[in-house]
Amino acid sequence: MEKSGNQLYKTEKRTSASRAGGSLLGTIEHHKDVQVLYSNNSSFTRNCEQPIPEPEKLASDAVNRDATLGNTTNKVSAIHQEPGKYNRYELQNTIKKLLAGDAGKRIHTCMKPYAQDVAVKNTGKICHFDGIMACGSVWLCPVCSPRISQERRRELLNATKRKNFFPVMVTATLKHEKTDALSHLFQVLNGSLKRMKSGRVWQRFSEKYGIRAFVSAHEDRYSYTTGWHPHKHIVFFLEKPVNIDEFKREIVAIYTRQVEKSGGYASQFHSMDVQAGSDAFEKYITKDELPYELLGEYYKTSTHSFSVWELAVLAGEGDVQARMAFLEYANATHGKRKFVYSHGGKKILGIDEKTDEQLANEEPESVEITRIPRASWLIVLREEKQAVVLRIAEQGGKNQVDAYVWYLVKHYRQRWKQEPGVNSTA
Repeated sequence: MEKSGNQLYKTEKRTSASRAGGSLLGTIEHHKDVQVLYSNNSSFTRNCEQPIPEPEKLASDAVNRDATLGNTTNKVSAIHQEPGKYNRYELQNTIKKLLAGDAGKRIHTCMKPYAQDVAVKNTGKICHFDGIMACGSVWLCPVCSPRISQERRRELLNATKRKNFFPVMVTATLKHEKTDALSHLFQVLNGSLKRMKSGRVWQRFSEKYGIRAFVSAHEDRYSYTTGWHPHKHIVFFLEKPVNIDEFKREIVAIYTRQVEKSGGYASQFHSMDVQAGSDAFEKYITKDELPYELLGEYYKTSTHSFSVWELAVLAGEGDVQARMAFLEYANATHGKRKFVYSHGGKKILGIDEKTDEQLANEEPESVEITRIPRASWLIVLREEKQAVVLRIAEQGGKNQVDAYVWYLVKHYRQRWKQEPGVNSTA
């Protein structure tokens, strides 16, 4: 038998004293939210320190300045809408649906609360949440991946400045067909590079050019006509400048030989792109910051070749081929590392040992805007409105966030009461 609104409110009020933090302000905010969930009168508005005028209009006006609010089950088409820095949260919801039923994927734990309140904060450039779990999946999570990738690149940039190494940027790829499985291409590419960087031939090459350390990062693109296009970015840190043409000629010869031994093919002219010097390196270091932070990497940039994030968007829109490709990518990358350092490379470069999960959970300096009680946050997640909350927080501040959460929980509660089989005999 369902408890009345007053009974539920009293029960929640008794247990609120043991909430994490236990601050008076947090308890007041929690009581407000409980009244939103369980009260059928206007006591929420009366108990607010400042009455919230027309919360529905206040919230929708704030959202409409940046994106369409839509209904509670709206499907965001980030590839066609105006790109924005909070699109990643909407894309994360899409990817969770694509991977539904695969409990082994860490992304399903992302955004779940570990505290009684979820804080909404502003760094001055972007709003974010605190008090939630970060999955740390650099392959599949569009929320965690940019944080990890940018921190890894900043680590390298700072290391280069401290150690005064000469960086050489190498991009390695191989010939591929539409029918090639991504897992097979992974095996050939990774295996060839691993063998290339071992043995006497590599030892002589490394000593000749003064290679002190290197780090590699894997990237994939997909084409409907040519299939998967995997490639590795490798940054070599050399003791001093070298003849780059000679360097390229020798490393290409070593690499193409190993690809052939692996059963693949790599062109002597197109298998590797080699660029030297700080300009090329810094371009690589900063290349993801603009798309992720300002434009949203999920904005369509090509009509024939797609990043994995663009594939996820297309799959969410109902594209069957994109869906199959994305699921193949999710399985092929499972358990693999995206960033790999040479043996002892981090120590040589002066980089601290940090896992992807640690980087994803690092808290930037920020100012707290408001707090969302756990019960309300779970509804925000169910309604897939994380991005909307952040847009409102950035544009309107505390009052508008509180108003929007009040509005969202109110309508969720009303809809829950009306659903057949929940609290009716329908």
